[in-house]
Amino acid sequence: MPKVGERRPDLDPADAERRDSIAHGDPGVSVGLADHVAAITQLAAERPYLDLDRVGIAGHSGGGAATVRALLTHPEFFGVGVASAGDHEHSGYYAIWSETYQGPPPQDYTADSLLPHAERLAGKLLILFGEMDDNCHPALSLRLVDAFIRADADFEMLMVPNAAHSYLHAEAHVLRRQWDFLTRHLIGAEPPAGYRIDPAGASLAMRAGDLLAFARAHMRGDPAVLPASTARLMREPQVALPDLGRPGHWGLGWELPRWTGGTVAGHDGSTPGQAATLRLVPDAGVAVALLTNGGDPDPLRAGLVEPILRRLAGVVPPEPPAPPAPPLPIDVPRYAGRYVSDVTAWEVAGDEAGDEAGRLWVTVTPLGVMAEHGGPGGRPSGGLERQAVAWEVEAMAMPTARELKDALFDAMNAHDLDRVLACYSPDAVYVTPAGVAEGHEQIAWQFEHLFKAFPDLHIAAWYKVECDDPAVTEYTLVGTHTGPFLLPDGVESAGTGRRVVLRGACACATENGRIITDRDYYDQLELYCQLGFHLEPDQAA
Repeated sequence: MPKVGERRPDLDPADAERRDSIAHGDPGVSVGLADHVAAITQLAAERPYLDLDRVGIAGHSGGGAATVRALLTHPEFFGVGVASAGDHEHSGYYAIWSETYQGPPPQDYTADSLLPHAERLAGKLLILFGEMDDNCHPALSLRLVDAFIRADADFEMLMVPNAAHSYLHAEAHVLRRQWDFLTRHLIGAEPPAGYRIDPAGASLAMRAGDLLAFARAHMRGDPAVLPASTARLMREPQVALPDLGRPGHWGLGWELPRWTGGTVAGHDGSTPGQAATLRLVPDAGVAVALLTNGGDPDPLRAGLVEPILRRLAGVVPPEPPAPPAPPLPIDVPRYAGRYVSDVTAWEVAGDEAGDEAGRLWVTVTPLGVMAEHGGPGGRPSGGLERQAVAWEVEAMAMPTARELKDALFDAMNAHDLDRVLACYSPDAVYVTPAGVAEGHEQIAWQFEHLFKAFPDLHIAAWYKVECDDPAVTEYTLVGTHTGPFLLPDGVESAGTGRRVVLRGACACATENGRIITDRDYYDQLELYCQLGFHLEPDQAA
């Protein structure tokens, strides 16, 4: 989107403590739209390239509801919005979320509802949602659609069949539709015909000629796309990089290596099987683009890109760092251990028999999508290579849903939060009677809270359904309540010392070797009764 002139500030409108205090009884306040309006207005006063006549907003889930709220409550400021999978009506959303801020029934939810204000819609709005969304149910979006129809308001809508909260199988199409909508109504331009958003590595995003046209716009400036003054600001140093043999800075969207003879800006990118390099020397009006579909790109950069820039622009890169001779010893225990990302597991260890040079050995195991592509497909980085690191690359079959669920139970019993998160995809959804957690951060909070409330927690599977995916398990969870435990009304209960034995069932589905959805079913009333809590009649009734 920056190529067609969009700027996207990232603002945190209020500190968490203030959000909690002002939002109780009115969740809409916590969105902080007034703070956003004030901040963007202030930024525009300092940055004349920001156009306050063309301000848009887009959001997903709670952000989708905030987008509609922005267009209805600040129509003079927000003119374009994309509302994706929003919880537009709290009366139809999870009680653990709504009642934390609204209070339990019969509290009136209409005060926070946007449906009665549908006639206020004046800007351009695109409503997106998945037909199978089990977080923000499609009915929440359809209620909003019905309100706009009754108000005879103009809007656009896309319902994605067979899609849940994350649009996984249609993510590229949904993202393109958002970009197209913002391009047409916010920028006032027609999106490029036939443009596709393919998964990383599936295809090149552009040709070398397109990349050089992008570089030309940065060097010469284009009033309709990127003014020269803005391009210069993007190439100003913002963050100094550590001097690890290749000193330099980061600008806004650019890496600025410290070459001799002139200012050089560049950017590199790679994915299994492909690599791209862009270098430009603005003062000389020279740019070089390199796209390759295999092998190690570093020798190509050194043997092709650098000589071209040396000859045409008179700039010379710094000498590559040289390892010390003799090699420095390494404090092996400092680095030894297991490091896991979504695509790779690294086992770092020293020589079993000991080694005077302190050598490190790295075992790299591809995971998820990297395993599908046949392994890391790379080489040890220079720093490791200089310390005589040996590599063993092991192919590993992608774990099944059953293997992942068993691994998750083992991690829970070890109270190992890192291992728990390693079982989940970064955009996984974890659904329990207590609420919904989306992504690693929220899932981590759920399990961390559970481990603190029940320090001796242990879960045991006593029946496993014979099926491939999803993995369905019946279990028993036991533990002693000695730590703080959050109740549905938002109050934190201190430890009671009571022992709980909770029966439940769960079903997890996987994608690319990670859990993508995990649904947990248990009786909340049984849990609270075992903790010594009981229901009280509503005195007002």
